[in-house]
Amino acid sequence: MLRYATSHPTRFHLPGHGGGSGAQPLDALAAYFGERALSLDLMPMMHGIDLGPSPTPLERSLRLAADAWGARRTWFLANGATQGNQIAAIALAGLRPGAQMLVQRSVHSSVIDALVITGGGARFVAPVVDTRGGMAHGLVAVELRAAIEGAMADGIRLSCVYIVSPSYFGFVSDIAALAEVAHAAGLPLVVDEAWGAHFGFHERLPRNALRLGADLVVSSTHKLGGSFTQSAMLHLGDGPFADDLGAQVDRARRVVQSTSESTLLLASLDLARAQLATGADGIARAIDLAEALRSDMRARGRFTIASDEFASLPGFAGVDPLRIAIGTLYGGINGHRARTILAEEHGILVEMATDAGIVALFAPFADPDIDGLVTALHALPVDRGVRAVSVDAAVRALPVGPAVRALPVGPAVRALPVGPAVGPLSVDPVVRALSVDPVVRALPVGPAVGPLSVDPVVRAVSRSPAVGAFHVDPAVGSGGLVPPASDEVVMRVASAVPPDSAGAPVSGASTMPPARDGVVVPAPDAMPPAPDAMLPGPDAMLPGPDAMLPGPVGVPVRQWSAIPPLPPWGTARMTVREAFFAPNEIVDAEHAIGRIAADALAAYPPGIPNVMPGEEITRELVEFVQAVASAEFGHVRGAVDARVFRMRVVAQ
Repeated sequence: MLRYATSHPTRFHLPGHGGGSGAQPLDALAAYFGERALSLDLMPMMHGIDLGPSPTPLERSLRLAADAWGARRTWFLANGATQGNQIAAIALAGLRPGAQMLVQRSVHSSVIDALVITGGGARFVAPVVDTRGGMAHGLVAVELRAAIEGAMADGIRLSCVYIVSPSYFGFVSDIAALAEVAHAAGLPLVVDEAWGAHFGFHERLPRNALRLGADLVVSSTHKLGGSFTQSAMLHLGDGPFADDLGAQVDRARRVVQSTSESTLLLASLDLARAQLATGADGIARAIDLAEALRSDMRARGRFTIASDEFASLPGFAGVDPLRIAIGTLYGGINGHRARTILAEEHGILVEMATDAGIVALFAPFADPDIDGLVTALHALPVDRGVRAVSVDAAVRALPVGPAVRALPVGPAVRALPVGPAVGPLSVDPVVRALSVDPVVRALPVGPAVGPLSVDPVVRAVSRSPAVGAFHVDPAVGSGGLVPPASDEVVMRVASAVPPDSAGAPVSGASTMPPARDGVVVPAPDAMPPAPDAMLPGPDAMLPGPDAMLPGPVGVPVRQWSAIPPLPPWGTARMTVREAFFAPNEIVDAEHAIGRIAADALAAYPPGIPNVMPGEEITRELVEFVQAVASAEFGHVRGAVDARVFRMRVVAQ
């Protein structure tokens, strides 16, 4: 590219900016990017780049990339790992026509989009899911074997096993064990290793999937490999399926390849490869910085490091040291609110947020200010109520008293932790954000309970990822929080009222009620409400999602309201392609419950489909995606409108 740019200063060919040669003073592109970038921006099919005697410079760069990652062949992609997943799915459909893919359910949404293109069928296998932390991880070899055997028992012919590793939170699956299971069944293993492009380039990093037996690997090189955004690679392993699979990849790539691939993107892949292959010292520096951040966070004790618990999970094989999932909720603040404050008040933007925390990335050759991040994290406010009481197990549905009408009630109760300032639960009628917030499924109470709501001083009644459920003991009254009758529930008080910088209780907060067996109970003189007292009817006017709660902080509801746990996946009623191309209609989200989805909806980040075309829409799904859409930086890919008030469903 450099040779062409310097030897052809005068051009009468595409692209239309003319390569920046003799740019006019008002040339916006040259003024913004500089003439050098324009001179290197070339079309495909240029002699001396991708045309001419073999091996061409492009062919040589592809060979170098294949050698660096341990592949038989490598393809450069200019439309990201999305294009890689589409190519893989099309190639597999050609490899074994009519067969179904066996797919990890937490794949990226581009894999589901590829099923629309191919019309192929798929059977899905659930990964390990941490519902408390909102994290989906990897497949377990024994579960994969059972899924393959189940498909065979049902007479289903399979084309491949399709998995994701590492997860968006840095969990690395046991690729060698999964490859062994897949190959024993005569199936190629495809790995979406989008987040692991840097793996294998330093002894302190996990080995990459190709070197552990994967047959086809999608690598989103722009993520942590250092290339330009939208660039990626697809690697073919040197296994038993390589000959046939490679030929199908060539065919599939032509289907989705742009005929105007940007040489800037392709060149960035070549440069990123060179830097990874020769930059061990820079990678070591990034790992040291990331570990220093972890050590500092552990020593301070306010926040948790999610990966510290990964080794206890099934299917664990390692952790990406350059991804740090920080449990902010444990430290008293919702992850979405933490991300917003870090960005808007400190100029620090982290990769993603969940209700439970945030994820920070360390680029292999960057030198970020970790002291600034640590300082900003520990300057984050403690939201009252977030750390008060938590439960370590999911709890089944609990009865709801007939006197409760204003709060929405769902069949499966996750319920809510109650802030340390809560004594008897009582209402300021102005503060009823729980009634409208879609994240609230139910507040289970006993039949003796009357009007329930939140003292305006408390301000933060929201779900912790560790929370199961509470109910109200009718013998105690509205404040008698006790665990439901279940051997699975372990309750604990995580903290009292958080002190301010002077060590005093937070301004405006009342004192912590006494605890009974680790459970908050009201003061002895607390008066329960009359048993027949009624809440306002369901049609009562309630504040909107941006309503300001009373109190000194004045945080919009949408910034701290909790997001429900990851919803269970709905039952498949149609194939992805059938549902996508079926006649459809757009209905209110409430009326979509029980209907068949026509679109995939994926909370971003990370982009895992929460519902696929053909799956039944559940109430839990609607509440989850609406809560994500209302959060700061929240986005739901595939939604009809930004707040997911409506959904596209298959027409009845």
